[in-house]
Amino acid sequence: MADDMPGADDDVERDLIEWLCPRRVRKVDVTLHSEIYKDLGLNGMDAWEIGLYLNKKHGTDFSWLKWKEYVPGEPSLFVGGLLRLWRQVRGRGPVVYKSLTVRHLVNAVHRGKWLPSSIPGNDSEIRWWTAG
Repeated sequence: MADDMPGADDDVERDLIEWLCPRRVRKVDVTLHSEIYKDLGLNGMDAWEIGLYLNKKHGTDFSWLKWKEYVPGEPSLFVGGLLRLWRQVRGRGPVVYKSLTVRHLVNAVHRGKWLPSSIPGNDSEIRWWTAG
């Protein structure tokens, strides 16, 4: 699939970027390549609200999107610290999340629903990274 979907440079793209700017935790530029959690710092309910917003505004169905694969939940700092310590003691590495970018969400809006194919190339182009 081409990097840009037909019509991707339109109101959906601008609208989503404008909506994300005041909600981002990390004050970085929001682009199509921005990672929802890694770059913008949105997790848990903040990330889930993106799906609600796009559903309400554009009717996009995100029922297939498993948010926990892309962003962490919202444990308290104490619980989060305990979970990281437990993983270290048990010899497990850090939690790994799939890449979720603004472009992936725009692609889903253009399709009308989230599918694994909302990520170009499916698993071959998914970047994995760890939460720090």
